[in-house]
Amino acid sequence: IYYFDTTIKSTENIEKTGLSVLGKVSFVNTKDKNSDNKTKEIFINNNPKSGFSESIKSIRANLQFSDFDENKKVYAITSTSPEEGKSFITANLAAAFAKEGKKVLIIDADLRRGRQHRIWGIKNNRKKGYSNMILQLNRKIFDLNTYVNKTNINNLFLVTTGANPPSPTELLSSNNNKKLIDKLKD
Repeated sequence: IYYFDTTIKSTENIEKTGLSVLGKVSFVNTKDKNSDNKTKEIFINNNPKSGFSESIKSIRANLQFSDFDENKKVYAITSTSPEEGKSFITANLAAAFAKEGKKVLIIDADLRRGRQHRIWGIKNNRKKGYSNMILQLNRKIFDLNTYVNKTNINNLFLVTTGANPPSPTELLSSNNNKKLIDKLKD
């Protein structure tokens, strides 16, 4: 059974594949009854000296070091299964970059079950979200600023999911989405 089990169980398993590990994040309990509901998941803001916050800062530094020659502007946070912490890590990593003075835009591209709007306490406008941006990109009157929301952290902005499309995969793999990402980079 052990021989046929190809699941990744440790960072050593990942490194054996030739890939590098940017960092490890341990479990964090966000169910603190005393914290503000809108920002309780922005753990790096509430507990900047915690082990979790230091892990996020380490990942931020490793990302910056790994691509300093290329000056990458876009990172995709993903996983194979739901509820593995993508949104939580994304929000905290974005906050870490913003606190360093970088201008950050979170795009909630989880068009089925996006929850960045809940983490940041921002309404998900069904007519002014990422799915709408992709569909309306080629219109003559298209203002990116109408889709971008400010958060409670300086330099950190959010585009919520918007309306749930019937086929998110097709929308995200469209040419319009590629053009939109390039436009948002600027």
